[in-house]
Amino acid sequence: MPLGITIAQSDRHEYATLGPTCPRLLKFRRTLPDLWEVPILTFDDVCMGFGPQADLLRELAFQVGAGETVGIQGANGVGKSTLLRLAAGLLRPRRGQIRVLDAEAPVARRRGWIGWCHPDTGFLRRVSLRTNLATLTRFDRSPSASLADRLETLAEGLGLTPYLEVPCERCSSGTLQRARLVQVLLRSPRVALLDEPLRGIDAASRPGVARFVRRQLGAAACLWVSHSQDELDGVADKALTLHDGRLHAGARHAAAA
Repeated sequence: MPLGITIAQSDRHEYATLGPTCPRLLKFRRTLPDLWEVPILTFDDVCMGFGPQADLLRELAFQVGAGETVGIQGANGVGKSTLLRLAAGLLRPRRGQIRVLDAEAPVARRRGWIGWCHPDTGFLRRVSLRTNLATLTRFDRSPSASLADRLETLAEGLGLTPYLEVPCERCSSGTLQRARLVQVLLRSPRVALLDEPLRGIDAASRPGVARFVRRQLGAAACLWVSHSQDELDGVADKALTLHDGRLHAGARHAAAA
């Protein structure tokens, strides 16, 4: 059980409908910050593996609350990407359950509740960044004007405005990574899954980009995967390390990339 509160079913419905910018829930957070423990993402005794790595992930059990960012570290090959794919509803665990609010992860993905930033996200190379990002909004229920305004806000905050009309094939890896972050933030997901979200972004810009992303996540639950302890120290409410198939508090098992 989350500490301190049980969110009413009507508030759960409002959060599911309006997302992390739900006015009632944000007001609740401001007035009772110590009780802001709404479980949005839940892993319940999750086990997963493939072939000879049958025990890649073992007995994962944790919750991520509304507005909470959990940092995850671990050596290459320990299952961080698999954990994110499970959270995104793209894989089903061998055992256990993954939920977003009261929906299983695959259902939450189909409802558009999950945003995932990962290095394999592709773009139409010969068209502009603006066109690529605008395609994400075509089937969104929000007014097109508000989405256009949000795109401009996100682009400005991430230093992407000068490149919006540039074809993707002419953009640097850092610019495309900023665009991937805009993709995630544009539709205000209930859960944000960020796999090395500052990859390719120059070192001088990383702290500012991280702070902006963290603010824009609002009341979303976030898993932020990174090899950088300094990066996680700046954004995460708590840090976990994936080692030997299990999650451990802190970074004592983390290996340098």
